[in-house]
Amino acid sequence: MRRYFRHPAESDLGEGLVYMEFDGEWATRQVEAYGSRWFDSRQEYHAEIGPGLSDQPLSESGLGGSDEISAAEFEEIWQESPLHRYTHLPPDAPRH
Repeated sequence: MRRYFRHPAESDLGEGLVYMEFDGEWATRQVEAYGSRWFDSRQEYHAEIGPGLSDQPLSESGLGGSDEISAAEFEEIWQESPLHRYTHLPPDAPRH
């Protein structure tokens, strides 16, 4: 069963949000957004943040019901993430 989550995160890039899709215990897709910098698991490793996909099982992730989002919300972020992957757009820039 697939489940979807959004939770706050912090990195050297500042505060951000992580969006994750799990199939059972394991993450299958992931997007991290820190301001105008976005990273996704289409790329295996990112120099700025490390691996593109968490290797931690859902049961050990600390994610719970309050972090859960709909499949539609995750898909919207997943489709949008390549538009931001290598850009430095201001946070209020229009999205395509």
